Amino acid sequence: SSALPQLLRLIRLIISGAAGILAFAFACTIRDVTEVEVGSVQIEPSSVTVLEGETQLFTAQAKDAQGRNLPSGAVTWSSDAPGVFSIDPAGRGEGMTAGQTTVWATLAGTRGSATVVVEPGPRITVDETPLAFFGTVGGEPPEPVILDITNGGKGS
Repeated sequence: SSALPQLLRLIRLIISGAAGILAFAFACTIRDVTEVEVGSVQIEPSSVTVLEGETQLFTAQAKDAQGRNLPSGAVTWSSDAPGVFSIDPAGRGEGMTAGQTTVWATLAGTRGSATVVVEPGPRITVDETPLAFFGTVGGEPPEPVILDITNGGKGS
């Protein structure tokens, strides 16, 4: 009869000790992860050329000072010239107009960069030589004229 209360006290002591150890381990884990200094952020691809209207997905990998990979889910994406190439919070960008810019991925104050060149998309161009057709009603048809229509941009 007196052994039962002692057994219950022992079980409570074991449970509270285990809870304390778990809380300590959890606190240490959180402190260790948040105090790791970011050594570098690398973006892939590091350089890319896209056409106006095309999209490109970038990924970022953060590393600590010893070169070990860190979780990179919280990077912030930006573009030096969003009018040339805009990028969303997930790292997906779109070529807006011809030009060149730098895309940045930032984590804990450390930045990585990638160069983006946006080239003009396909554009129909016509030889600017004036065209003139002359004919008379019921007469012979005019001579054929050759007109050059080309792609003045990039892509197809």
